[in-house]
Amino acid sequence: MSWPGLHQAVDDLQFLVDMSSQTTSQLEQEHSSMEASLQDVKAESATLKETLAMQNQTKEELQRKLNELGQEHRSLAAQHALSTKEAAQQKQASTCFGLHRPKGILLESAIV
Repeated sequence: MSWPGLHQAVDDLQFLVDMSSQTTSQLEQEHSSMEASLQDVKAESATLKETLAMQNQTKEELQRKLNELGQEHRSLAAQHALSTKEAAQQKQASTCFGLHRPKGILLESAIV
């Protein structure tokens, strides 16, 4: 005994089951591929974070060194200015008190 359209309905259901199976298989493959890509991206992200942290640490060390060198430069510039001022004062004082000797005249201590 057979009902009209029953065979067609069974064939239609079989077709839907086959298509669902194929779609599910494709989706599972895509999911696996995306999962692998996600793991790769996570690993790359972790590497980039570590690199960024190291570079930030290096930047901070360089900034500290730059600050130290800046302070040293300012200190040396101040010492240089003071030394230049003292030298100018000594030169002026020696000229004022007649201690300046003309060029070409040797001091006794310089004669060997």
